[in-house]
Amino acid sequence: MVAPKFHRLIRFSDFAGINEDFRISDSKTANVSHILSLVPFGSFIHGIGLNYRRHAEEGGFAIPSHPVSFVKFLDSLANPYQDIPINAEAQGLDYEVRNTSFACCRRWLTLPGRACYCNWSRLPQHPRGFESYGLRLGYTVSNDISSRYWQNISEASYGKSFDKFAPLGPVLVSSHDIVDPGTLTLRTRVNGELRQESGTNDLIFSVPKIVRHLSRDKTLRKGTIILSGTPSGVGAFQRGGPKFLVDGDLVEIEIEGIGRIANRMVFDQQSISQER
Repeated sequence: MVAPKFHRLIRFSDFAGINEDFRISDSKTANVSHILSLVPFGSFIHGIGLNYRRHAEEGGFAIPSHPVSFVKFLDSLANPYQDIPINAEAQGLDYEVRNTSFACCRRWLTLPGRACYCNWSRLPQHPRGFESYGLRLGYTVSNDISSRYWQNISEASYGKSFDKFAPLGPVLVSSHDIVDPGTLTLRTRVNGELRQESGTNDLIFSVPKIVRHLSRDKTLRKGTIILSGTPSGVGAFQRGGPKFLVDGDLVEIEIEGIGRIANRMVFDQQSISQER
């Protein structure tokens, strides 16, 4: 199976210029045996840390005054149901359910075929107005896999950017099909055990505010991936002590109304021998 070109999904318009998103269908059907990532590898990934109040509180962090941003390296992307190879160096392995948005611009904000230069001073304040500018293509599900060891001794991006540390999918849901993105429920299960469960109403910074922050005199390219935050319940802050992922753990991530991904952690033999 060949993954579709993501830029072909960005916008479709009729001859009158009316936005149609990607509402295209025909009578053809096919059996799908292997679901790939929604976007080609090499797409830029922005992440926002400490963006759920209870998550900040469980870690003893102050509520930030501005979005705390990091990036994940380009080769972090993984398919929604593939096994995740874990390098021996990625110690303190943790999960983070992420409601994921794709940025997209149109009208005066678009540089045709290349980028979206978002003039943050002109972006509308109200979310409904924000949507009218086409700045949010849609939503999907992601697991922001993290090595707490490297995150603690280096910085967030390094510990979150091992290869395949961002499984994503399985579908892209149009922003027009999510009635209220502030009332979604996110869940993480590890081997069937519920670890994270929260509503997006616990978010500190909404997606419009995040886009405004990320686009201050910066270019947001079409298809930019934005991981908007993870709720409380990560492995590092479990009651009774950290419960990090080990070889063979199955991590299932789901967001109400969007979808579910599932990935098994496969540690290399050197990593397993070190644990013993």
